[in-house]
This record gives sequence, structure tokens and C-alpha cells, in this order.
Amino acid sequence: MNVAKTAEADTLMDEILAAKPNDGESNLVAARLMLKEAKPDDAEAYYHRAIYGSWPSDSAAHQRAARMELIKLLQAEKARQPLLAELISLESEAAGDPQLQRQIGQLFLTAGAPARAATVYRDLIDRDLHDSAAYEGLGEAELEEGQYRAAQSAFLHASNYHPDGMLQGKLQLLTQLTELDPTPRRLPSMEKFNRSLRILGLAQSDLESKLSGKPGAANSAIAQLLKEASDELSKKPPQHVTNEMAEHELDLAERIWKARLALFGDTTSPEEEALRLCMEKLLPPTPGA
Repeated sequence: MNVAKTAEADTLMDEILAAKPNDGESNLVAARLMLKEAKPDDAEAYYHRAIYGSWPSDSAAHQRAARMELIKLLQAEKARQPLLAELISLESEAAGDPQLQRQIGQLFLTAGAPARAATVYRDLIDRDLHDSAAYEGLGEAELEEGQYRAAQSAFLHASNYHPDGMLQGKLQLLTQLTELDPTPRRLPSMEKFNRSLRILGLAQSDLESKLSGKPGAANSAIAQLLKEASDELSKKPPQHVTNEMAEHELDLAERIWKARLALFGDTTSPEEEALRLCMEKLLPPTPGA
């Protein structure tokens, strides 16, 4: 849309909204116009007016459609908190609509709310005990929550009802995670220590691999972290271990992982998935994330 046409459309839209400020359809058109003009904040405001505006007929369906457009915008903008708020509003309307519930479950995962996603998928399973897609969604939610045994059970159910090579990959990942996870209650101290060392080794190798492709990213602090890891991993195994020893190794692994994120961002490869999930389970959530 060129500048002249944009200005003309804006003027016309202003006139329409001045006459009917609460008209749902007009606000929806205005929201789409703001998107074309690359004004997402203005578009979001108009979408809200469309959602809560008046429609001549079938208002619930129109309002839901407008909210779905807003959700797509927030998803594209990676605006997690506003996205979560819209999904919670939409969730109350989704009862009895399995297709919409599936969408909401997946979107809750996108918004970083796996517990809410799990609730949606459990409701779908209660309706149909053979719903393999719902079991798979539940598995994804439990996996992101760090509930590895529960995730494994969900993926096994999904695989039983609908065998799939992707599910086998998830089950292999979960086998790896259950063997790495240092957090289960009643885990013997020596086992926790050994798992902590394995996580430290993975974190060290991961950062070194990243640095090999971008050697200029290293600095003295990174070099010191990697040296500390090498020193810890090369030590003679102690005869007696304590919880504090395991926590020391995990703290070092966490510092290395944070350095990796700072240097290379949070995008990870499939090979890094087990390490990523372990680190996200161990590290406290970032405020506002």
C-alpha cells in the first residue's frame, strides 16, 4: 500500500470509527490496516475494540475470530504475557470444542505455560482415552515442565495408539533425561554427584563446540569457566560425596550455560535438547519471562 492510499484509508477509517466507535467490524478492519502500516501496538488496541465491540449477528463467533487474529499477532511478536492473557480469555469459550482446545493447548506451550497446556490436554483425554494427539500434547507439556516420568508415560500412550517415528525420538530423549536428571527425591548422593558431572561435561562440550565456530567470541571469563570445568572433570572421583559437592558442579554447569546463552542466544539444536531441558529445570525462571 503506497503512502497516498494509506493516508486515504486512515482518513476514511477515522471517519467511520468517529461515527461508530464500538463497531466490531470497523475496528477489525482498522486493526488489519495498522498491521499493513507496521504498527502492531495500534493494531492490538483496535483488535481489543473489535473483540469487545458490537456485531450485527453471531457476535460470539466474530469476537472469537478477532481474538484469534490478535493471538497470531502476539505470537509473531513473541509477546508472551499478553498472549497468555488472551489465551486464558479464549480458554473459557473452548469447552466442548476439541479442535479449539487443541489450538489453545499448543498456544499455551508457545506462551511458555506448559502447566496450562497440560490441563487442556488432560481434559481432551478425559473425553477420549484413545486421543493420541492429546497424549502427545500432554507429553510435550510435561516435558517442558520437567516432569520426565509423566512425559514418558504420555508419549508411550500416544505411541501405543498411533505409532510414529517422531514419538520414538521423544522417548529416546526422555530416557536420556531420566538418566541425567539430578533432582528426583531420594536420589543417592553418589548418583546425584555423577549426574551433575555428566551435566557439567555436556555444558562444557556444548560451549566449546559453539566457540569452535566463532573463536572470536571467547574472552578471559569464558576461558576461566571452561578451565574450571576441565579441572573438576579431571579430578579423581571422591570416595564420599555430599549434596553440596553435587550442587557445586551444577552451579558451574549453570554458569557455563548462561554464558552460552549470552554469547549465542537461546536457539538450540536437537543435539542440545537434553542439556537445554536440564538447564531450564535447574535454573529459576527469569522474572517477566
